[in-house]
Amino acid sequence: TVGLDLHLRRQGELQPGGGGDYTEADARISWRLRPDVELALIGNNLLNDYHIESGDFRRRQIARSVSLQLRTGF
Repeated sequence: TVGLDLHLRRQGELQPGGGGDYTEADARISWRLRPDVELALIGNNLLNDYHIESGDFRRRQIARSVSLQLRTGF
């Protein structure tokens, strides 16, 4: 079984001089290898190389990322 999850989000500027506004997308494609084993390829923040988030008086640069996940249950 193959699954596909897509997530699109839009963040408006919350405060002047803050992180600014941005639009981002996440994607996850998964393969059920057996009833108890799933393999997934996950991409976060796919639309931009990075975006700025701010909170608690700190600004952080959030980068694009890709990961591979293996889940099993018993």
